[in-house]
Amino acid sequence: MNLSTLPLPSPKIAKQQLKTHHGRMIAVGLIVALAYFPVWLGWVGGELLHGSSYSFVTLGFLYLGLRDIFQYRKRTDKGTPSSDERWLGSFLILGALLLFFPLRSSVSLQALLFSVTIAGMIIGTWGFEFIHRHKLTVTLLFISFYPNLSYLLNAIRRNLTGSALEQSMAYLGSLVFQLFGQTSRVDGVFLFLADGAVEVASGCSGADMAFPIAGMAIVLGLLFNQSMKKIFLLTFAGIALALVFNVPRVMLLTIAIVHWGQESFDFWHGTWGGQIFSGILFTVYYYLFMWIVDEKPESNV
Repeated sequence: MNLSTLPLPSPKIAKQQLKTHHGRMIAVGLIVALAYFPVWLGWVGGELLHGSSYSFVTLGFLYLGLRDIFQYRKRTDKGTPSSDERWLGSFLILGALLLFFPLRSSVSLQALLFSVTIAGMIIGTWGFEFIHRHKLTVTLLFISFYPNLSYLLNAIRRNLTGSALEQSMAYLGSLVFQLFGQTSRVDGVFLFLADGAVEVASGCSGADMAFPIAGMAIVLGLLFNQSMKKIFLLTFAGIALALVFNVPRVMLLTIAIVHWGQESFDFWHGTWGGQIFSGILFTVYYYLFMWIVDEKPESNV
């Protein structure tokens, strides 16, 4: 997105806007935005420096939401809010402002209140029409406001499924070991070999690879103007591929801790080892993605 082409208001127009009730509410919303932006930027920047794939997903979701907002501003048929929608937008903005600073100790609550602020600004400017037309990208936009997506998604997963994914990875790893003639067994999330064992914890569940690749599938699918059916297929294929790739990763970590020592395990379990697996995964998924996108529908002759 070229920032020089964005339809930003001139100082004269901004001054005129402040004379209206809605303009003052937008200014209040910008106060919350300016207060939250350093927090959000610090989290996302830290994730980028550590090579996290979640940061690219966050930026992709943010871009899609902002793209729709700026495109919608140029439309001649954009919605006009009713008086009730104007008052609702003002109520959301003021409520978020009053709670934001007292609750600054919680990043999660800050993200929630910032989302409420943006929702109030959108509803007060265009009514619910914008949200109705852009349900998916509005949802992605709000998700992008939460900086620590890895924590949020894993917390939701664990609350819904417990340790089912970790146990499945341990079982599949043991099964493949047995196929190669290795003695192995499983006890819950523990994978045992003849000379030792490893715990398949949350970081080894495959979710940390599946969630980012699913997010990138949605971003790329929307950028390539794919149908919802194909976006769902791309997302499902990415999750399935990530979980399949995680099985040999669990096996490698098991071999590392049992036979090669703690230093080797720390390497493959740490940032560099994770990036190697992620690089291989995303390379394979790129070709799978392009094959699905370029696939032509069959013609009925």
